Amino acid sequence: MVKEKVLIFDYHKVLFPFTPEAESTLEELKRRGYRLGSLSSLNAPKFDAVTEHYKIDLPFSAKKLKVSKNESAVYQTYCEKYDLFAEDCVLIDDNTEYLFLAKELGWQTVLFRSGDQPEYVDYQIDKIEELLNIEF
Repeated sequence: MVKEKVLIFDYHKVLFPFTPEAESTLEELKRRGYRLGSLSSLNAPKFDAVTEHYKIDLPFSAKKLKVSKNESAVYQTYCEKYDLFAEDCVLIDDNTEYLFLAKELGWQTVLFRSGDQPEYVDYQIDKIEELLNIEF
């Protein structure tokens, strides 16, 4: 297994639609040595467009693989597919249910633009640029 930090994004709301802020933030995160991943339920054309636009290193389409993000097995499958340790995965999502499932498996979590921060969430951000202030 590879030991490295991978920032895994949900595409809907976090990276789609495209914004200059997201583009510059992801470029800076890559420059800092993070690998970028995705775990998304977007339909195939949008998923492919976002993956290509942001040059995502480790893309994972739940919809294409016919798995659900509301089942913990999908997070384990992601780690197995890319030969990763759970503790090296950081999920950035706006859905607290998905964050809870990932957290139970040992992932770090970042809640993007939502209401109150549940205690199991490691970080909460309102803008994608705020990721640059967090050291994972």
